[in-house]
Formats: sequence, C-alpha cells, structure tokens
Amino acid sequence: ADRKQQRRQAADIRKILAPLRNRLQALEECHARLERRRTELEAALADTGLYVPEAKLRLLALLEEQRQTTADLEAAEAQWLEASEELERRQADLA
Repeated sequence: ADRKQQRRQAADIRKILAPLRNRLQALEECHARLERRRTELEAALADTGLYVPEAKLRLLALLEEQRQTTADLEAAEAQWLEASEELERRQADLA
C-alpha cells in the first residue's frame, strides 16, 4: 500500500508540474527558432551585395529584423529563466 501511495504522490506531483514543464519546452522551441532566424539574418547581412546604394532598403529591413529578433531572443531567455526558477521552487516545495 505504501508503494502505491508513493506512485500516486509522484503522479500528482508530475500533474502539478506539467504546465510549467510544457511552458519551458515551448520557450526552448521558441528560443531555438529565434536562434535559427538570427543565424540566417547574420548570413544574409554578410552578403556584400547588400552594401550598395540600390540595396539600401533591403539592408535596412534586414537590420531591423535582426534588431527585433535579438530583442525577442532576450525576452524568451528571460522568460525561460523565470519559468525554470519557478519549476525549481515548486519542485522543492513538493519534495
């Protein structure tokens, strides 16, 4: 009976922590997507063809997207850190 109760408690804890774990996973996927986009933008910005007067609008658009992607990446990292700390706190509270 004691073992059954332990399994039930473990299942209850997993159920309580599941939303935070899901949020962390979603944030990790978002971070990976933003990292890939930032890498693509860096590669695009390395094209010397962008640095001619005729390509100025494209260059400005890429620079703006790079700025926004970097800001989004920083926000995602902060949210991940916050969610990770919350998960650790909850795990400690439930232990």
